[in-house]
Amino acid sequence: MKLANGLWGVLFELAPMKRAKPPSTLYDVIVDSDGKDEALALVRQYVEGGHELSQQYAGGHSVGLAIVRGSLDFVRYFVENAGDLASVNGLLDKAVERLSEAGSGDIDIATAVFEYLLAQPFAKRQMTEAFTACAMRSQFSAAKMLLAAGLEDEAIKVGAKRTVAASRRLEELGKPEYAALLSGDTVDEQRLEREEHKERRRNARLKAALGDAQAFAGQRVLDGEAFENRYGRLLQELEDGQWQAELGSRDPRFGQSVAEFAAVNGWIEVLRHALEFSTDESAFDAAVAATSYGHLPVLELLEASGVAVADTPRGRNSPLSEACRYGHVELVQYLLDAGADPASTDGSGHAPRLADIAGGPRRKDIILALSR
Repeated sequence: MKLANGLWGVLFELAPMKRAKPPSTLYDVIVDSDGKDEALALVRQYVEGGHELSQQYAGGHSVGLAIVRGSLDFVRYFVENAGDLASVNGLLDKAVERLSEAGSGDIDIATAVFEYLLAQPFAKRQMTEAFTACAMRSQFSAAKMLLAAGLEDEAIKVGAKRTVAASRRLEELGKPEYAALLSGDTVDEQRLEREEHKERRRNARLKAALGDAQAFAGQRVLDGEAFENRYGRLLQELEDGQWQAELGSRDPRFGQSVAEFAAVNGWIEVLRHALEFSTDESAFDAAVAATSYGHLPVLELLEASGVAVADTPRGRNSPLSEACRYGHVELVQYLLDAGADPASTDGSGHAPRLADIAGGPRRKDIILALSR
């Protein structure tokens, strides 16, 4: 499927329509991780650089996210170093969630993570909730592990004023088999095991479908020698005056200008041509993009071309705010030296200080630079 014609068709051959930004917070690092040794090394680097291991984020705690995403060593690092976890709810529930979504290549890791958490001091008070999660997610094997660890049919609080037995609550939730299991009654274990495997297969299909929905079907990005050849031809075409009618246009998917797209990808020569046809707004957007992705040479070209890269306008992100957010210490210092205001905010409307949003593996260095 052809995604665009003309100049944008060429640009989309050379780079993704939407390039992922660098990880800013520890949350981003965990989300992007695959649980391998490199991911754990990056987590350590971020923590050493000034990020809190027990960071809260919208919807949960960094340890809970690590449980869903990481290897056993990855999870162990968070559990052992995140401080007091007694007050962090739902960690065992997260392990049940991972079990329910585990494919054949992940089930052993997910099981090992669950067993490790079950042995932790905070696990006992989370076992009843985790058993309920097993029931709701059809995780019979994990439910049996909870019973083997000493879970009993104790009274639990439901709402502000009501207390019922856990088995009674499971009956109310439409899970009589798990209520019977908790009460010590006989259940059809083979059927519950089949339901467990069926749930995992269903979730695996949903995850695959979500991945397909997030991908841009039909886009093929050149690399290696094919990229070098096409990029070289593009530069020659620009030198010959081709594409001038489109150098001031915006892309058909996300509204980026050619200048901004070139800045995102660090294409200095393409940017040089695009600036001749760019508005002041597009040129400033290119400066913001350059700092988001850490392209100092691009920023230097923009400043030399007369773009006010040190501006920190109200109500929108600035080059300085994006350099701080994505952890580009050299760009932060460059902009401060150029006159950018270290007391400005991030333009979100909530007006957090730049030190508050400072990210990347050298967060402490950025905060120090802003304070000088």
